[in-house]
Amino acid sequence: MVCDTLKKFAPVLNKGDMRDILHVFRQFAAAGGTVILLGHCNKHRSLDGRLIYEGVGDLKADVDNMFGLDPLNDKFADYQELLVINEKDRSQISFSGGFRYRQTNETVGYEESVDSVEFLDEDDISDLKKRQMAQINVGKAFAKYEDEVLFLESVMKGGAEYSQAELFRMLNEEDLNPNECTKKTLRNCMDLLKHNILTLRRNPTNNAKHYRWQGEKWR
Repeated sequence: MVCDTLKKFAPVLNKGDMRDILHVFRQFAAAGGTVILLGHCNKHRSLDGRLIYEGVGDLKADVDNMFGLDPLNDKFADYQELLVINEKDRSQISFSGGFRYRQTNETVGYEESVDSVEFLDEDDISDLKKRQMAQINVGKAFAKYEDEVLFLESVMKGGAEYSQAELFRMLNEEDLNPNECTKKTLRNCMDLLKHNILTLRRNPTNNAKHYRWQGEKWR
């Protein structure tokens, strides 16, 4: 039995109602059946960039297996790529990997979209995991180092490249750094953002770090 989606069968945020329907599902499974529950995630991620699953905690506690589908590209892109996250594995069913499919649009219908689904190879999955970690790191930076992110965005928004030493010197200018960010917190923030919002280039002559802000794509 497939419930698509679970919130059409029961209010997923009501602990009492969910307990009752999960008990029915458990009885069905004990009699030899299989229940697949499809649910949504919140539009916004957690502060550390991870998916937030819709529903009460009992839902995850009661199911035998739980998988998350993490979309890792622009939702308007022609191809959608998703990483499968094994959130819980209490039975013999286990899967980790990823897949892609063509997005439905004016020229691509639903059946063509379904037919286009393909599982990704190890190299593609490795790339997806890197992109997932990039999103998580960006989430951490925005949550823990908000002042530092605002400082970097304000001084680098023109698209110019700055060395790490130049950015550290700007911290001494009160009009640029009214929130008194320190070298330590700025360095921690930059470590989370590099290769994501910040592109890093090494000076070939002295190996100095140079950064450029690429934040628009993350807005």
